[in-house]
Amino acid sequence: MKENTNSEKSNDAETKLQKVLAERLSNMANEMLVDGKSEQARDVAMAATLLDPANAKWHVGLAIVESFMGDVQSARSSFEIALSIDPEHTNALHLLGNIYRMDGELDKATELLERDLAVHERKGHEYDPQVVGDLCETYIQARKNDQARSLIQRYIKVHPKDEDLLHIRDRLNLQ
Repeated sequence: MKENTNSEKSNDAETKLQKVLAERLSNMANEMLVDGKSEQARDVAMAATLLDPANAKWHVGLAIVESFMGDVQSARSSFEIALSIDPEHTNALHLLGNIYRMDGELDKATELLERDLAVHERKGHEYDPQVVGDLCETYIQARKNDQARSLIQRYIKVHPKDEDLLHIRDRLNLQ
């Protein structure tokens, strides 16, 4: 029985080490991307996902690198993996929603961006004006101007002096 306990402790220590290494690799990938070393950043971000594949954060990091490199299909796949691990990962919902919007898949974009806002609201998080703006733009592209206007007015009612919201309203002409 003692052997089993030692084995379990060893596995726990190994798992913790893998998580720490994945975190460090992800940070390195971010720094490489900022330094313009996108190929290396992708390799390092991929290594983080291999060390700790059950962590959605690493898949989102990889997707961001892939997206930055213009590999939208790979980014889409990495975001989907992240959402299969954590269906409420707000960055994955938001960024994947934007990919679908840019690809003209407005129904899918709307679904993801609405889910993102719903997660923020359900968890009591501060809203993200960027998500509100992107969802408004998606509504407008889908010719759902009334929904866009209603959404921006709802958030302005709660945050009447929020310059980001006022700018979105004015930029999208949603008076």
